[in-house]
Order: sequence, then C-alpha cells, then structure tokens
Amino acid sequence: MPPGFPLAARDRFDQPVAVGSVVRILTVTSCLKGLSGPEQATLRGCVGETRTIAAIDSHGFLWFALGGGASAVDFSLFPGEVSCTLHWSGKKRA
Repeated sequence: MPPGFPLAARDRFDQPVAVGSVVRILTVTSCLKGLSGPEQATLRGCVGETRTIAAIDSHGFLWFALGGGASAVDFSLFPGEVSCTLHWSGKKRA
C-alpha cells in the first residue's frame, strides 16, 4: 500500500466517519479526472448534498451511490472531501 494509506476515516473537520454515516459532500475534485463532461457535471451536482457512506475500501476511500441509496457504489471520495452532518450519541433526548 502506498505511503499515507489507508486514509484515516475522519472528515474535513476531523470527525470520525463510518459506513452508514450521513455526510455532506463538500467537493468532488478527486474523482473528476478522466471523466467525460456529462459525468463530471453529474458528480459536481452532488456537491452540497447529503449522502450515506455505502462503503469504505481498504485504502480508506469513501464510496457513495449516485441514487443516494446504499445498495450500490458509484463513486469514491477522500474522507477530507466530506463533513459529518448527523451525529448519534446513543442517548435518547427527552
């Protein structure tokens, strides 16, 4: 594995992320190279959206489904390209 991998499972603000975490996509820069114009436009349209992390591969890349579901993985991002949106402490609020 290359130096620096696997990537830490932490978002841009150093919050932990895991499969099933809901995150906001801040940028898609890392996955645009080599894609056609329409494919790039589709991914750029995801910026600002919230998505559920469908998988984390052995290198630490976060995988997402374009449809928003967790049944398929269509693109990956570096952990630093997202921010956590929902946190669950395990405690119920009254």
